[in-house]
Amino acid sequence: DLVGQVTLTASYPLLKRGRVGAAAKQVGEMVRFDNQGVATGKPVGPYESAFHRRDGREGIILSTQFGIPSEGAQPLFVCMDVEITLLKQSQRNLETLFNTIDDLLFVLDMEGQIIHVNDAVTRTLGFSAAELIGQAVLTVYPEERRAEAAQIVAAVLAGETHTCPIPVITRDGRQIPVETRVVIGEWDGHPALFGITR
Repeated sequence: DLVGQVTLTASYPLLKRGRVGAAAKQVGEMVRFDNQGVATGKPVGPYESAFHRRDGREGIILSTQFGIPSEGAQPLFVCMDVEITLLKQSQRNLETLFNTIDDLLFVLDMEGQIIHVNDAVTRTLGFSAAELIGQAVLTVYPEERRAEAAQIVAAVLAGETHTCPIPVITRDGRQIPVETRVVIGEWDGHPALFGITR
């Protein structure tokens, strides 16, 4: 059923919903990836794209393209696809949960740098996520208590404590009395600190 079909077949879910521009963009990206593979001789990807099943249900695949030798003028490719529909759904569910919780949630690397926050953080403190990500978590504590906060972070890493009683500050300098519980876990495959502030 698929042999001889054009690449546009993969964009059928977008066309079905009337999103012609989005479908054209997706196909354009595929063509760009094909040309890039020809020009460099290197695998291209992985990149995400939509696909549709025989029953019309939409899914998401992670694709990597490899150019292969061809005797003709037309370049040939092998495309390796891995279905990640359930993974993406799980990620969306987790992100929805993450952002509907009223507690302030911080994800830090093991150096104490902020790598992710939930919507409650930006809504309560008045900073955008872009302003916070990459900054030391000490940024959200009053300047006169940052040395104390740094000691608590070190104590968490040493397994000596799991709580921080220091208030956080808003963009306009207001202090909000809170207690933060900190646990060590994993984020994107790397050790991380999770701060739950309430």
